[in-house]
Amino acid sequence: MVEGLLTYADSKALEEDYGFRPTIDIRTGLRRFAEWYKEYYG
Repeated sequence: MVEGLLTYADSKALEEDYGFRPTIDIRTGLRRFAEWYKEYYG
């Protein structure tokens, strides 16, 4: 976990129901999404 970054999100149900388990932290995911969005929508 990134120091100072706290989340109360619980992805346990996703893992149990669909086998989904996050592999990157939220900060990296948001940064990547923002970069994609900016490139795609300009």
